[in-house]
Amino acid sequence: MQNNFSVLYVERDLIFKDKYTRFLRLFFKNVYVASSQKEALEKYYIYRPDILIFDIDTPQINGMKVAQEIRQFDEDIIFIVLTASSDTDKILIAAELKLFKYLIKPIKTFEIETLLKNVTTQLTK
Repeated sequence: MQNNFSVLYVERDLIFKDKYTRFLRLFFKNVYVASSQKEALEKYYIYRPDILIFDIDTPQINGMKVAQEIRQFDEDIIFIVLTASSDTDKILIAAELKLFKYLIKPIKTFEIETLLKNVTTQLTK
């Protein structure tokens, strides 16, 4: 059941990117995918998605910097972190960005489904 919200998913790992992109398309009409920090910012400025899903610890993509830049002028976008990092310092820094959720990979399908339903509920308020 797709909704009219849009999501930008930033991921370099091809396996995760393909898997999660297919899953996101079940929920969202517009799913934009980026593989680099530069591409993520370009797509954000073009499409202005409602949700940004990113990893804070991917080589060559500093998801935290992307999120920090976007948060400077967009208080409404929802940030979701999907990462393998459980580093407390990174979690605390990420929390300052007003995250909706911080999930540690691998993530079970039912967890993502529940998360996306919660995000949709939040966006419709």
